[in-house]
Amino acid sequence: MILANIWLSGHQDSYPVCDILRLFYGQAKPIQTGSKIQISNGQAEQPPFLVSRLEQVTSDGTITGLWVRTELYPDRMSAETAAACRRLPALPGGTQTDTEKQPIPTTTFQAELAAATEPRLLRREIKRQLYLALRQYTGHAYPWGSLTGIKPTYIAQELLAGYGGCGPDAARAPIKSGREEPEGAAGAGASFAVSRLEQAYSVSLGKARLAVETALREAQLLRQFDTQDAALYIHIPFCPSRCFYCSFSSEEGIDSPEPLMRSYVQALTSELELTAAAWARASQAGRQPAAPGFPRLVRAIYFGGGTPSALPPALLEELLSRLEALPFPYASQVERTFEAGRPDTLTPAKLEILRAHHFDHISVNPQTMKDATLQKIGRRHTAAQVREAVALCHSLGFDHINMDLIAGLPGETEADFEHSLTACLALQPYGVSVHTLAVKRSSRWQSELDQKHTMAQRLALLHQPSRMVAAMLDQAWQRLEAAGLLPYYLYRQKDGLGGLENVSYARGGQGSLYNVAMMTDSRSVLGFGAAAMSKRVSPNQVERKANVRSLQAYLQRPAEMAQRKTALFSAAD
Repeated sequence: MILANIWLSGHQDSYPVCDILRLFYGQAKPIQTGSKIQISNGQAEQPPFLVSRLEQVTSDGTITGLWVRTELYPDRMSAETAAACRRLPALPGGTQTDTEKQPIPTTTFQAELAAATEPRLLRREIKRQLYLALRQYTGHAYPWGSLTGIKPTYIAQELLAGYGGCGPDAARAPIKSGREEPEGAAGAGASFAVSRLEQAYSVSLGKARLAVETALREAQLLRQFDTQDAALYIHIPFCPSRCFYCSFSSEEGIDSPEPLMRSYVQALTSELELTAAAWARASQAGRQPAAPGFPRLVRAIYFGGGTPSALPPALLEELLSRLEALPFPYASQVERTFEAGRPDTLTPAKLEILRAHHFDHISVNPQTMKDATLQKIGRRHTAAQVREAVALCHSLGFDHINMDLIAGLPGETEADFEHSLTACLALQPYGVSVHTLAVKRSSRWQSELDQKHTMAQRLALLHQPSRMVAAMLDQAWQRLEAAGLLPYYLYRQKDGLGGLENVSYARGGQGSLYNVAMMTDSRSVLGFGAAAMSKRVSPNQVERKANVRSLQAYLQRPAEMAQRKTALFSAAD
């Protein structure tokens, strides 16, 4: 296993450096000592030896520009010497005076930026160069190139906005499955964005087109969600069993007894009531919007988890009735989503309750339609139960049914994934979400990997480019688009296999407003329940405030959680 050594020269911005190291070396922890960052697996020191350098270009004492360079050296001493030099080393074939002599790198990537370059753009250039250097050294290339963040559509949106391509016409000019070019003037911005993603960030053509197509639909959906409005997220931390990839912080919510669920619903409704009352008081004071940071209206409600449908019918009815009676300022149209998740938790009684309370979006998430895999990953249901649950939802009038699949589950082949995809499409869902399997630090899978494999074996297994999983995702895109389900929502997880993505598809691209608003950080969200996150979006910034993660701690502190939200949304910008 390669051990990487990187010296920072002229800057101390370790975040973008560690981001790229994580891409190539996975969960190996970077160790920073002064200006040196090292990835170690406990073996003797090995190459690569790199220097990430930032130099100011001056003229008559004025800073006129910035040089960003990443240099690859053949040995440690050369890299250390070069990092200690203030002057830029000459490129191979160049000349140096006696006073400037220093090691010459074997490879150099460089760019000249304006002196006033924004810090975020400077960090992107540091990442871009380091990605190119490690790609050359290791021989590994990743489909998303140097875009390491969880929201690659951010960059696509910036490029489209810069070109002027995010208007209504552009949103009606989707790019098809990485094979067809956009047409006409409306597609010019999309073509520009795809080209820049490829050239500037080393994103593959297919992923560049996926990012741009998704970004266009995100913009289309957000036009239905006023910037002054918000969403409510309500977290239900209960599940019948724990999946082997799940990152629950504890076992508190696994197969919980009804008394614990009842205590949780009581605490949750208390937090909801206190927050709604504070919002209503501010509104009655005659300020519009209600207070400096309070949203105007509630445009979406999302029940997530966990498995919200793990609640018994009586508790579900109690919670929804009390929520409906609260003085939240609801919009005339409110998108209501219930993430049922496990098909074995759905019953006619629970679905009737959801319909009575106007829920119009529901998720039934099989993850796979292969029974042997379901047993292996800790699910307590079968593929037949998935079919029965979806049929029941259809029969009771639920039109917006979403189903989740995971690409890369242990032991599954491309043929297995194709079988699951075909089985889901046969059920005629409104949407399908395709996730890349991710290693989460507190999951059972992580523990098993730690016990069975050395670090080098684990990193090689999980973080090298995965052609099989990439093929599964490409197959999903092609099959789903052919069936009329178009990508509208895209994100990545830090430890997804091969650095790959999660994508949600919906009929005509008309997917979940909540998903898009939450992931793009463009609309405020008030989060309720243990571990829920609230997010206040203003023109200048995004502020977050989290609830306590522990279920037991939450039961004792609902008033404090409500006060956290009140303080967040009452403060002036």
